[in-house]
Amino acid sequence: EAVALARSVLRRGALAKLPGGVRVERRDETFDATGAVTDRSDRLDVYAPTGWASRAGSPLSATRVDWCDGKERGAFRLDLMLGAVRPATPADREPPLSLADYSLRPLDEDHPTMTAAVAADGDRRVLVLTQNAQGVEYRFTVDPAKRAVVRFEYRSAGKPVYATTFADHVEVGGSWWPRTVEIVNADGQRTHRSTFAVSEVPAADLAARLADVTAGRDRAVVLRVPGPTVAAARAALAAGNHTLDDRFALLNQFATLQRWDAAREQLAAFT
Repeated sequence: EAVALARSVLRRGALAKLPGGVRVERRDETFDATGAVTDRSDRLDVYAPTGWASRAGSPLSATRVDWCDGKERGAFRLDLMLGAVRPATPADREPPLSLADYSLRPLDEDHPTMTAAVAADGDRRVLVLTQNAQGVEYRFTVDPAKRAVVRFEYRSAGKPVYATTFADHVEVGGSWWPRTVEIVNADGQRTHRSTFAVSEVPAADLAARLADVTAGRDRAVVLRVPGPTVAAARAALAAGNHTLDDRFALLNQFATLQRWDAAREQLAAFT
């Protein structure tokens, strides 16, 4: 019963059946004891079974763009306009969505050593995970109709540490998504809030929405990993069919040998 309840909140099956994709905008805010916002960050994801893209940043950190098209996995930073790309692995194709609502990974796999029990809370069910040696207790309140976690509580030695509420759900793409997530500490003070805007992307619009997220990629220097060998880079340069990947391999080689004039010559190709 506990495993069935834990897995009832998973949305990966619904995501895999999307004819197009889903677009998720997220804003995170952190609060101090007075309730003032001390930090803010934004993230945009477009996910489809065939590929995904994300863009994340804040006023205090550079914006980073990531993507996977099923064949390649890449990333670049907007401030540097520099990034890398490599062949995709099976793990890269998993949904990268930053949701924190326990809907992407099975709880029983994430907490295999904890003891599980199920309790009732009106028309809701509560999955209780305990680890008696440390006095740790996790309580996940599930709305069976929405198949979604609506509250999480973390207790230690019988005392509350913090609690997370998931509210204002909306049904998109065959599953329910919280639009507001708030964390309060043991004193009931709000410490963090995440707000979401979720919408389904029709298959006909998917390519355009992915391109919106990765805007700037065509202007960035995106190097391949692994890059060419030094020998291959020298041969390409001599033949006149070299790329920036070849230049970068030679730049690293000359820098290692402290041949700075030769290194600067390669570096000039990037400007």
